[in-house]
Amino acid sequence: GIVRSPTEGVKYLEVAEGKGVTQAQTVLGIVYMSGDEGVVRDNDKALKLFTKAAEAGDVQAMHNLGLMLVQGKGAPVSLNRGTDWVRRAATAGVVESQFTLHCWYRDG
Repeated sequence: GIVRSPTEGVKYLEVAEGKGVTQAQTVLGIVYMSGDEGVVRDNDKALKLFTKAAEAGDVQAMHNLGLMLVQGKGAPVSLNRGTDWVRRAATAGVVESQFTLHCWYRDG
């Protein structure tokens, strides 16, 4: 079988990301945003990866990009741009985005 090696897995994500695979961009963005898999947390890298993937149509990246922009992670706070990305993801059917918008509108 395969021996667990998060750093080896990240290498393969980086290869796929370099080839423009949007799913790899999104997953690698999550890894950098969370600091998982032996990777140092890097919000700037995460934001760039989510932006690439979101602009290519990845709905989970749209959601994550929107949250980062609203929270000011990797870029200055941008409520309008962040909300727009979360709204796009919600419109595409991302339940987490729909619930996030519900909470934002409920709480103001």
